[in-house]
Amino acid sequence: MITNTRQEDQVRKLLQEKGVLRTREALEHGIHHETLQRMVEKRSIRRIVRGQYILSEHELTEKVSLAMVSKHAPNGVICLLSALRYYEIGTQNPHQIWLALGQKQWAPQIKYPPIRVMRYSDRTLSEGVEEVTLEGVTVKIFNIPKTVVDCFKYRNKVGIDVAIEALRDVIGRGLCKINAFTPYAKTARVQRVMRPYIEALIE
Repeated sequence: MITNTRQEDQVRKLLQEKGVLRTREALEHGIHHETLQRMVEKRSIRRIVRGQYILSEHELTEKVSLAMVSKHAPNGVICLLSALRYYEIGTQNPHQIWLALGQKQWAPQIKYPPIRVMRYSDRTLSEGVEEVTLEGVTVKIFNIPKTVVDCFKYRNKVGIDVAIEALRDVIGRGLCKINAFTPYAKTARVQRVMRPYIEALIE
């Protein structure tokens, strides 16, 4: 049987590796509920939402929030404003995590962080997906050109000004080549919408 001290050491080690620890993961490592509760009371760790913990000295950053959501929705893809924020494109600072899910995929029911679910077709959900590791968690996120194109596709949701700002920032900073937008814009049927803005920016 693992002693209390050894269990607490194991919790710290897991949190250093993972960033966020779920109760289920702790139990799989032989760590008891009582150990987690005791560490919360001692302020060694923090319970950020029910069943999820971080080290007390660990700040609840945007990357931690993305990792938390991805743990609950491993098949979801970070999109639109949250993807812009991750890539530091434009000036958006969303208070929700924008998450792309398939038409029939189950949306996670969590209190924090708040989630804005966007429904994508199977095709658009699979295009332009990259994987990054945040806080030890694999997070799926749309790449830069796909994100910009989606902002134009969902301009009625995010605002055309946001889409134009993102396009201007990406082109101005040379974050991707102009032709990188083409396949995604064709799929999203926004080539005609985007063309005048692109032409104005590259003149």
